[in-house]
Amino acid sequence: MPWYTVKGYGRETGCRRQRRYRGWNEDDAINAASADGTIVETIVRDPVGLMTESQFYYAYALGLSFPGDIDVDEMRDLLSRHLGKDGTSPQWLISYASELGADVTMYTGIRDLYSRIANVLVQTSDTALVTWFMYHVCRHVMEYTWDNPRQSGISETELHLVAEELARDPRVMKSIRRYAGSGACLLRFGRWREDGQTVYGGSVDTIAFKAVLSRLNITRLDKGNVASAPATSNHRREPATEKQKAYAYALGIRFAPDISADEIWSLIDQAVQMEQRDPLKVLTDLAVRHRIVRITYWKHGESVATARLVEPYEWVGKVTTSMLGTATMTVVESSYVRCWQIDPPPADGEHWRHFRTDCIKSAKDGGGAFTPRIAVTLGDGTIRPLEAGELPNTSSER
Repeated sequence: MPWYTVKGYGRETGCRRQRRYRGWNEDDAINAASADGTIVETIVRDPVGLMTESQFYYAYALGLSFPGDIDVDEMRDLLSRHLGKDGTSPQWLISYASELGADVTMYTGIRDLYSRIANVLVQTSDTALVTWFMYHVCRHVMEYTWDNPRQSGISETELHLVAEELARDPRVMKSIRRYAGSGACLLRFGRWREDGQTVYGGSVDTIAFKAVLSRLNITRLDKGNVASAPATSNHRREPATEKQKAYAYALGIRFAPDISADEIWSLIDQAVQMEQRDPLKVLTDLAVRHRIVRITYWKHGESVATARLVEPYEWVGKVTTSMLGTATMTVVESSYVRCWQIDPPPADGEHWRHFRTDCIKSAKDGGGAFTPRIAVTLGDGTIRPLEAGELPNTSSER
């Protein structure tokens, strides 16, 4: 939520004053000033500075990619999205939140953004809140074949009329506000399996959900026609902004100069999802496909992590064996990934390097393929024992 600097005078004292207030928009800040006894003459949104030094080092240590001109609020959202394992928000959703006056940046995670939208709608318009809820009920019934409401093919006029009717029903509004209390539950209704676990979304057995179904009669809509309906005539192909392009470039994404905002956001979403996965799994997946990998590596004894462009080949480790009764027990004391380092060029001229697995903080596609110099065995799950003298005694990476 942004800050606003207000200049005016005290309602009771008549003395001139300058104070700062937070609000979703200017009207909110003016209302806050009025509640504080300030008669507002001028109001200006405070400028946002670039990321702080601590934010920079924290994001860098996490292996995140970002443009150099990212501001403090954008970095806050980027860190929050990464740490909360949140997904990227589509461009239409960011635009919608901005139009509502929500505090949003291009890095706000989708679950976080849903909650912010719900907070604004609860405080502003019952009809708008019901319309927002109805869109998601329709999307659920259509089996998530569309995302942007403009692609739904559903009449906005019909939705608005039904929303006005439902907004007058206290039971329906109470039910919808319960959903809004956890705004992200509208991302999906019911339950489903994800990564081997059962995930629960919004309930389909509520007064509000059933009321929307009965009013719109959407259970009898032709799903195929709705899903394939063209976007409404007021939907324009917005070009990608320079800030979006800078973010995509920082993620190592290649794109056409005339790419649209929605298209570049889809590429960013894929790249971010890859970035948030376990770096060793990403490294293995890319190695199997003979892809060059960009890793972020925090070498022991150094204060910051560094980026390396490598060809990954095999797991190696310090392996010891011992007898436990009649059984042989194998223990891997420490493991490494043996790679051919492309960039930066090694100062000692030795391109074969051993990277400790616990020091690899992130891994992502480096933007090209490589021709294997030796067999690539990372995908086999085998660890080759280190040979005598293979590693230097004074370093965890060679």
